[in-house]
Amino acid sequence: MFVGRISSNLFAIAGRTGGYNRSFSTSSIYGFSSVILPYLTTTAAQIKCQASEDSFRLFSQRAIGNGNQPLSNIVTVEQCIDLLDTKEDNGGRVIFVDGSWHMPSSGRIAREEYENGPRIRGAKFFDIDDISSKGEDLNPKGLPHMMPPARLYAAAMDAYGISNCDRIVVYGSKGCFATPRSWFTFKAMGHDPSRVHVLNGGLVDWVEAGGPIDTCEASTLDSRTLNLDDVPLYTAREASNIASISEVSRIIEDLSESTSTYTILDARSPGRFSGEEPEPRKDLESGHIPGSQNLFFRQFHDASDPLKFVPKEGMLEILLKNGLVKSNQDNPIISSCGSGVTACSLVLALEECGYDFKNLFVYDGSWTDWASTVNMPIAKSAADQASTAH
Repeated sequence: MFVGRISSNLFAIAGRTGGYNRSFSTSSIYGFSSVILPYLTTTAAQIKCQASEDSFRLFSQRAIGNGNQPLSNIVTVEQCIDLLDTKEDNGGRVIFVDGSWHMPSSGRIAREEYENGPRIRGAKFFDIDDISSKGEDLNPKGLPHMMPPARLYAAAMDAYGISNCDRIVVYGSKGCFATPRSWFTFKAMGHDPSRVHVLNGGLVDWVEAGGPIDTCEASTLDSRTLNLDDVPLYTAREASNIASISEVSRIIEDLSESTSTYTILDARSPGRFSGEEPEPRKDLESGHIPGSQNLFFRQFHDASDPLKFVPKEGMLEILLKNGLVKSNQDNPIISSCGSGVTACSLVLALEECGYDFKNLFVYDGSWTDWASTVNMPIAKSAADQASTAH
C-alpha cells in the first residue's frame, strides 16, 4: 500500500501566513504538493506504530532519563548504546543506518568502507546515490542523489528489513558531514518523524565508548537487484518537503517584490555564495540564487568533527544572529546547497530550534540544478541580487 499524492498544492495552504497563493503545476514528483499528506493521512502501519503511548514513554525514559520528553532528533552515543537491543511493545526495533557519503574529490567510497568494516553491530548501509531518482523519466538532468520514488524507497526498506514501526538512528564514518541528508530522506519519505534520529558523533566515538561492532566483511544493497513490481510491506510516500527549480524560480519573483513570506537559505560557504570561490563541480559557475541568504552549514557542526553538532543553545544563537529566530515560525523556509546534502543540516538545526518540519523544505537539485540550467539568474553579492543571467 502506498500513500499517494494529493492534488492540492502547498501554496494553497500558505495563505494561513498571509503568503503565497499562486497556483503551480503538480506534475513533478518533487513538487510541494505531497507535503500536506502525512498530516492528513494515517495508514494501518502507522496506526500500529502509534498504538502504545505508554511503551513510547518508557522508551524515552530509558533513553534520556525523562519520561516527559521524547527523543531528540540528535541523540548521543551513550543513549544509542543503551538503545541497541531495545524493542518496543509495538514490535519496533532500533535500526542503525550508516548514512556516510563523501565528496567525489575525497577519494573515499563510503560503500566500500562499510563493506570492509568496522560498522555498528547490525547496521544497514543507505546509499543516497543508489536509492535515488535516476533515468530520463525521473531525473532527466542527471542530477546527483535526488530523492527516490516511493516504490524504490519502499522496496529498499523491505530489503533492509526495516518496518514503519522501527526507530532509525543515522550515523557516519570519520569526516562525514552528510548524515543529516539520510535523516531528512527517512522523514520526507514518510517514516514516523518521531522515530528518525541522527547520532551526535560517529563510528569512531561509538568504538571509543565501547559500542559493539561488526568487523567481518558485509554486502550492501544494490538497487538494481530490487523487484519494484512486488507489493511492498513498507508504506512509503512520494517525497514531501521538496522544492523544484520552477517553484524556487517563482518564489524569487515575489521575494524581489517583497510579497513572499518564504525565506531561501544557502548552506554553501560564503565564498561560493558570493562567487569569489570556485564550485567543486567542474564547469559550474559560483554565485547564488537571487534573494537567498547565506547560512553556512558548518556553523552547526563541531569545528573539529562534522559528525558532531553544536548544542541547541549554540544553534539558537546562530539563527538569532542571522535573523531566523522569530515569534512567528510558520513562514516556510527553503534550504539549498550544492546538491541537496548539506542543506539538510539547516533543516535539522531549524527543527531542533522549534521550527515545524512541515514548514521546512530542501531544494533537491540545489545549486547544481540552478547554475547548470540556461537563463537562470545568478547573483554574485548582496548588492548584485539579479544582475547575471547565463
